Amino acid sequence: MDHEGKERRKKLLVERKTQLRHTGLLAVSFLFILVLVELHVYGLVRSMMPKLALTSDYSYITGLGLLIGVEMLVIILIVGFVNVLFTHRLVGPLMRVSKELDDMSQKGEYHHLKIRKKDDIHSIVSEINKVIDRTKK
Repeated sequence: MDHEGKERRKKLLVERKTQLRHTGLLAVSFLFILVLVELHVYGLVRSMMPKLALTSDYSYITGLGLLIGVEMLVIILIVGFVNVLFTHRLVGPLMRVSKELDDMSQKGEYHHLKIRKKDDIHSIVSEINKVIDRTKK
């Protein structure tokens, strides 16, 4: 039994530790890529400077490096935010199902689990509900 979207989680960071750990790992991965790109672009532009008959003014290289760095940091922030949104759809329902299962096991009263339509764990909840039906019989 699914909620019709009437019930919404108020907090984006439902399980703060898990969601931030996942987002942090993603950000560190992108940061590593950023450093590699920066080093390669810097090496490429620096090696081409004499061939392009440009003066020894390396402010162009520095500006290009800073531009790429800022762009990559903006991308990291956007990807991090999108990651928090998607982990919200996975971690939130998992925490709720875990809490409901714990309550059921303590009280001995079993009922179907309910999640929102947009949550990503419908198949797991459906199987748990089948087990609950078998347990009730």
